[in-house]
Amino acid sequence: MAEDTGKRLIQEAMASMNAKNQRKRDEELEAIVRKLLEANGLMVDYGYLSSEQEKIVDLAKNGGNHKLTLNQNSSPRITYLQKWFPEKYLADIELLKQELDKSTFKHKQILYVLASNLLRDYSNQEPTDLRIRKRFSEFPKEPFFESYLTLLSCLTRKLKSTQEQVPDSGKTIVAKNIDSSEKNKVHNALSRKNSIDAGITSPPYAMALPYIDTQRLSLVWLDLLQPSEIRQADQELIGSREYINGDQGVWESRLDKNTDGLPFELHSYCMKLKSFIGKDDGFRRKAVPSLLYRYFVGMGNVFENILPYFKKNAPLALIVGHNSTTLGNKLFNIDTPNLLLNLALSKGWKEKEITKLQTYKRYQLHKKNSINEESLIIIQRK
Repeated sequence: MAEDTGKRLIQEAMASMNAKNQRKRDEELEAIVRKLLEANGLMVDYGYLSSEQEKIVDLAKNGGNHKLTLNQNSSPRITYLQKWFPEKYLADIELLKQELDKSTFKHKQILYVLASNLLRDYSNQEPTDLRIRKRFSEFPKEPFFESYLTLLSCLTRKLKSTQEQVPDSGKTIVAKNIDSSEKNKVHNALSRKNSIDAGITSPPYAMALPYIDTQRLSLVWLDLLQPSEIRQADQELIGSREYINGDQGVWESRLDKNTDGLPFELHSYCMKLKSFIGKDDGFRRKAVPSLLYRYFVGMGNVFENILPYFKKNAPLALIVGHNSTTLGNKLFNIDTPNLLLNLALSKGWKEKEITKLQTYKRYQLHKKNSINEESLIIIQRK
């Protein structure tokens, strides 16, 4: 999984803090989130991890006949992966997964996540690009298992060093997966109101990052998403730039009428963008105003749904990137942080502070579209 996966989640520390971390994934991504949270929440025993590493070394040395299994397996999952991985790499990657699936390793979830972090490096998808593009860069010189074991050894060393300096607190971490845009799901998972001391999140960007494009190989490899479900999953994310069949007309109408009751500043800004659409703008640009409106509706639901579970004056920190678009040959810099702040205030939060942050270009081919500015917003429950 890429760097951003799992950052927008909900975690509860039952002893000193209940930390709320909002999801940007729909239900189909909950399983991959769970793997990350379970890996993150474990009190990892680096001694066990070292022992498991030795078993994986043996596995790497004795996995030479695995290609026969690939050739004989005609499942949609394998067929899809064969299109995106050279067979010599896919053979090792699949061997590792089969062994992890049937293993009783204590830290199995961590081992899955480490492998997932390497998938794009060994795929036919260009690893320096967030979107789906045919690979033009060279493959790694190291075999897959060699890179995997290097990564695992590095993690083990860091865990050992950290645990020698930081004693075990004995506190329990509980991971919960919640679609915070749906009120009933939030209530069922967090039934105790006024219980959260603080929250921190990097919410989804509006139409800026192709989350499914970036994660689809991991989702399919981990059996968390069928190839046939990829497009649907992409269309249903908060911040998606895709529409499900027929939905664009519905959202255009909701924008025109402000059916969802967005604050005046947000609705008028979306309508301003719409008024600048030119005859030469393509279908993606023409969809921007209604997509931005849909994004604000989704984020408004999140702000409203989680508010009752925060204690009085409890802070929620959000790291939010600015967006830009061009309509009718005019460049618009979308001040998403301030627009989201306005939205949160309309849902019953109060402002504590907003601070501009330094940012960086994350991917070579995506430089012209990357987020050039980010802000830290801290809001509080009244």
